Amino acid sequence: MGFVVTGATPRRILVRAIGPTLSQFGVANPAAAPVLTVICEGTEVATNSGWGGSSETAAVFAKVGAFALAATSRDSALVLTLPAGNYSAQIRTAAGGEVLFEAYYVD
Repeated sequence: MGFVVTGATPRRILVRAIGPTLSQFGVANPAAAPVLTVICEGTEVATNSGWGGSSETAAVFAKVGAFALAATSRDSALVLTLPAGNYSAQIRTAAGGEVLFEAYYVD
């Protein structure tokens, strides 16, 4: 997956790789533990496996209108402040399964 950040000012971005929570929406084969890595021009910016239930991150979910995740879910989420550039999101899973990728401008 990819996304672009434009403008002269860095932007706060929420990116998520939803796997286990998809079962709540009727997805029969959700990925158990997706690992999300954000890359810019070949350089790893950040990675996450299991978002951890941070109240700050959960508040960002609500702010952008993203559905909530259980604090103990193995879904991945990152809130990053990124300068303008072309970004890739790599999602890896150990055993396969369905994954939903999301990217939101926070502010």
